[in-house]
Amino acid sequence: MPVGRREINGQRVWVIDRRFRRADGKVERFRRAAQVQLRDAAEAEERRVCDYFTSHGTIAPLLQPEPKADPKAKVWLWDDAVEH
Repeated sequence: MPVGRREINGQRVWVIDRRFRRADGKVERFRRAAQVQLRDAAEAEERRVCDYFTSHGTIAPLLQPEPKADPKAKVWLWDDAVEH
């Protein structure tokens, strides 16, 4: 089953684990914790990944690391919002 519960850092989370074989024979693997931790949402996300592969023939753009937050960005606190 491509979507299943796994224990990660002591928590049980929904994980998408799917392998795709491209036309050239290379295998691409998509394995990540689901963005929304509900079974139906995880299965819908897995279907979106499959649809992307079907239409593009690769999942390489999906495998790129997610952008990191800018460490220099100001962190707004509740007191800042009240003051504003």
